[in-house]
Amino acid sequence: MARAYYCREDGLTPQGCGKASRFSCLFHGWTYDNEGMLKGIAKQSQFGELERSTRGLTELPCEERDGVIIGILTPGERLNVDEWLGFTPGKILKSLDLEKAHYVGERRLKGPNWKLCAEGANENYHLRTLHPYWKTVFVPDVYYAQQLGHHMLQAVCSPNIRELLNQPEDQWDTEVHISPGLFLFPSTTINKTYKNGAYGDFKGRFIISSRNLPGVAPDDSTYVLSVLSTVPLQTAEEIALGDKILDTLLDVNKEDVSVLRGIEAALSSGANQEVVFGRNELACQYIHRSLSKLLGRDEQ
Repeated sequence: MARAYYCREDGLTPQGCGKASRFSCLFHGWTYDNEGMLKGIAKQSQFGELERSTRGLTELPCEERDGVIIGILTPGERLNVDEWLGFTPGKILKSLDLEKAHYVGERRLKGPNWKLCAEGANENYHLRTLHPYWKTVFVPDVYYAQQLGHHMLQAVCSPNIRELLNQPEDQWDTEVHISPGLFLFPSTTINKTYKNGAYGDFKGRFIISSRNLPGVAPDDSTYVLSVLSTVPLQTAEEIALGDKILDTLLDVNKEDVSVLRGIEAALSSGANQEVVFGRNELACQYIHRSLSKLLGRDEQ
């Protein structure tokens, strides 16, 4: 069972991941175990008789499902994962292989309003204009989205999907041509790359996660871009490949941010009273329907 404790990444765990039996505060040196209990106090004599059992880290409600840890940042809040998901997660989460995935790395990037970031991450209509080189990886304008409560099952396809036109359907290996994904409302996407993609002799598949965390102001957010692998990266070439995937992911999102900042400024001006989403932006429509429903507003 997963357990989570309130612990800022720049406080007890600056590296953000790994394994440890003890955590030490970088400021005063107090230490805690992996159950959140206070174990060590620097110069405890200066604090008198302090009851350690009541000074542990604040536990947060969380559950683990098939490699995904879902939590709430409000202590004591009720957490019902099945109710929040609104769908049976078993096959969908298992198909992404998160439970057996190996951590590759993470990149962070400051972004604009989180809703703009969620829209940009859930359509590939803009690939043709902003990322034209990605047409060798995905087919622009082709984007599958199936709503699952407030979440979505998603998929994009490779340009070589046209090979299936000349093959009997019972011989199709869709994992070679389809990159499946899951959008967890409001701003998390998880995608698995094609099987036997353009990675040379590498036999695994990468799992790419993009989370966008709202900041303290409406025009402030943080992209958390993570890469996992279905097999451990062991050789120097494999490790370099993982770094390349991370850097490419960061560069693409930098391109998005440079344009989204301009879009944000245009929207803030009030010059446009409405925004039109086309059929190839279905996922964006789903996101706004969920926002409208949760905010108690009529759907437009």
